Amino acid sequence: VVRADLSHALGEVLHGGALARDLHASKDTKGRDPAVSYGDVQLQRHLERFQRLVEVLPEPSEKSRCPLGQHSMRIFVSVLYSGLLWPTWFQQYEEDLWGLVHGSNWTESLSHGWPIFELLALVAQLHDGPGELPEECKQVESELLRLPDLLGGAEGPDKSGLAVLQKHASSLLHGSNAPATVPLCHLARASAKAALAAAGLDAQGYLLELGAQPGLDGGLVAQVQEAVRRLAGGRRKADRADYKAIFAQPLPGLLLRLHQA
Repeated sequence: VVRADLSHALGEVLHGGALARDLHASKDTKGRDPAVSYGDVQLQRHLERFQRLVEVLPEPSEKSRCPLGQHSMRIFVSVLYSGLLWPTWFQQYEEDLWGLVHGSNWTESLSHGWPIFELLALVAQLHDGPGELPEECKQVESELLRLPDLLGGAEGPDKSGLAVLQKHASSLLHGSNAPATVPLCHLARASAKAALAAAGLDAQGYLLELGAQPGLDGGLVAQVQEAVRRLAGGRRKADRADYKAIFAQPLPGLLLRLHQA
């Protein structure tokens, strides 16, 4: 029930629903109070139920029977209601992000209907990303930002853009667009893998037959998760991870496209 409610509310936020309109209006006026002036009464009931649920959830350090649900709900409600600035928010919810990125199996979670990619896209949308790209990514910024358009071309009926996307993503994966003295841009690698996976291509550019499970190929999702984990760092909870990096565009938008695929 919680998973279904979460999916419904995320859809209202990300895909032009009542919550999306109200959130952006309140954001523009520095308000950030989603309890005001909703036209959708049913949606308001969802949000109130989420708030009550989060109040009785165990803390991240405590054991939970459903840790993925615990982390997802805490992040979702915090993004909508906390009003915290970007640095403070990440410091407070770092362990919940660890649970989504490192502590869960995306292939299994997505197959059960958990909207992980939509949740990450929501965080990026409402916090406007981390700002400036990492130094090692600035050399490939223009190539990085072409990925969404190239993915759109690869999704056409004749699939003529698949080869173009594969070639472009391959150059980002192997760092061939950057000087040899510049470290590999992990954001570019994660984004390239997400774009390839959304088009049904593996990291080597081979077209896979989607449909072992409806809309999901476990191998493609696993390779994207591994790339995102490398980007975030902090494999152990004691490590200080840079989760802000995974919210830099175009990665959140590409993950959302992968969710839709």
